[in-house]
Amino acid sequence: MAGAISSSFILTYYGRKTMMVLTVFGCGIFFLIMGFCEYEVAKTNKMALNYLIILSCCCYLIMFQWGPGPIAWIYMSEVMNNKGVAVGTLLNIIFKFIFALFTSSLFNKLSSATIFFGFGII
Repeated sequence: MAGAISSSFILTYYGRKTMMVLTVFGCGIFFLIMGFCEYEVAKTNKMALNYLIILSCCCYLIMFQWGPGPIAWIYMSEVMNNKGVAVGTLLNIIFKFIFALFTSSLFNKLSSATIFFGFGII
């Protein structure tokens, strides 16, 4: 909640393009940190790294709320007309639904570290 409220002030100060680049880079970094920690936990069974995984997940969520979360909707509303925004919203919902359908099977077939590394690189 704090990330969503503070995002409007941060976006006004730093600008959309700068914040989009920095926050997407930050999201990738936190995914890679989660991947490295998951790999180490699976390899060495160091449970203390679970706290770093949770912290990285929280930091990823804040980065997402400062950047790709609201900025994509802001750009879409400024660039497109009403029909374009409706199609963009529909596509967003469809892709989120497809992603939700395949996420559980993805986690069943691959390790968590592999998935985090993949998301971090993308």
